[in-house]
Amino acid sequence: MSRFNTLTSAYLSGELSMKSDVDEQLGSALRAARVEASLSQPEVAELVDKSQSWVSQVESGYTALKVQDLFALAKAYGVKASVLLGQAEK
Repeated sequence: MSRFNTLTSAYLSGELSMKSDVDEQLGSALRAARVEASLSQPEVAELVDKSQSWVSQVESGYTALKVQDLFALAKAYGVKASVLLGQAEK
């Protein structure tokens, strides 16, 4: 099996995750906003109807956000989505 096929298979099976710098920076901004809002990951998960694991993966940069999820998280944290995006650009 080629290296590409091995990596693709590992990624699709969930054994390997890819994360980008942008996802990682946005995740850090989201984590900081959550902490500032004095919310735990389980509390946020309940507010946005996701799992705690999803919140953790987003904050770690392993899960890219859909736009509607970004807006839901911003609302839960009491900030504008543009603020979170601006923090991720720094």
